[in-house]
Amino acid sequence: MRKLLTFFMSLVVAMGIGLVAAPAASATTAGCGELTNGLLCLDKLTPRESGDYRVQYDRYSGSGALSVKMGIQHKSEGYNPKAFTWLGTDTVSAGGSVWSDKRYYTITDGDCLRGGMVAGGKSFVTKWRCF
Repeated sequence: MRKLLTFFMSLVVAMGIGLVAAPAASATTAGCGELTNGLLCLDKLTPRESGDYRVQYDRYSGSGALSVKMGIQHKSEGYNPKAFTWLGTDTVSAGGSVWSDKRYYTITDGDCLRGGMVAGGKSFVTKWRCF
């Protein structure tokens, strides 16, 4: 696990996108991560099937408007994770919610997806949702 994290961080730095994988504070609903000021989720109505996925951020608290960039990362069993596919940038205030654009993924056994968000110069990810 540590080697995988080290490889991922090296890959991110090499790509120059400045993403620092920050784990979600705690696990909640499958595909979600509880953050200090809200909930970050990978959203799909019928998991374990190919289809449209999106990232949702519900901001519970905080002050002022916050610009967030949201995306999805995909990995297949036996392969390194692909780079994040960024699906849009939006602004959210405390008590508000934002959703990324949708992206269609063909899911096979062993595939995993996770959501990601960059906000306020920090990056956050959900736990992997594997199928």
